[in-house]
Amino acid sequence: QIDKTDLTRLPNDIEADYHAMVLGLRDYMAKAGFSRAVLGLSGGVDSALVAAIAADAIGPENVHCVMLPSRYTSQASLDDARDVAQMLAEMAQPQGQAAALLRPVAHAMTDVTGFGLAGHLGQICHAAGLSAQLHLGQIPLYQGAAALAGAGHHSTLMQANMDAMPVFGPDGPQTRLLYDPQTAGGLLAAVPQPHADAVLGALKQAGFGAAIIGQLSAGPVSISLL
Repeated sequence: QIDKTDLTRLPNDIEADYHAMVLGLRDYMAKAGFSRAVLGLSGGVDSALVAAIAADAIGPENVHCVMLPSRYTSQASLDDARDVAQMLAEMAQPQGQAAALLRPVAHAMTDVTGFGLAGHLGQICHAAGLSAQLHLGQIPLYQGAAALAGAGHHSTLMQANMDAMPVFGPDGPQTRLLYDPQTAGGLLAAVPQPHADAVLGALKQAGFGAAIIGQLSAGPVSISLL
């Protein structure tokens, strides 16, 4: 008997189109002998989508974005372009050094990708038979993410991620970001409380935007907001 949670969900039409564009670009870049891309950012959804496709196809560390504003460029466009560029810079940060700092003390560790923070934390909870409590205000966000979530923007994967690992607590834009799928969302680690402050300091000193976002405790497998 196959557990339904072990089945891979088929993408909808929009997701399938996106994956096709990523695959097509990756294949073209490889066949043409290109390893990097330089893109113009306008602050609009079109260039942001192109940047996301390129980052998924060849890795965010290989995507370089520029903006050439004119006197007609709005401040909102400048702000949005800056947010996309900052997000790509964070996504491109290698995680090997962070993993090395966490490895000696972490009881569990995973990268946060397509299932979102809630989904990957849920996997840790299921494996250990523990419950998790999160401090919502301590969870780092990409610049501009809260504003986009507040305006009702979300990934097509959000509902599936919510159904797979619901979070108990007040609903709102920041809560919904817990289900947001990531291309390269950093590491999530379970560290014993006596070591937490020391490893947090080491990560920050190494240049990582680390934070203590909650705790694990005995109880039924679940995630709740404090």
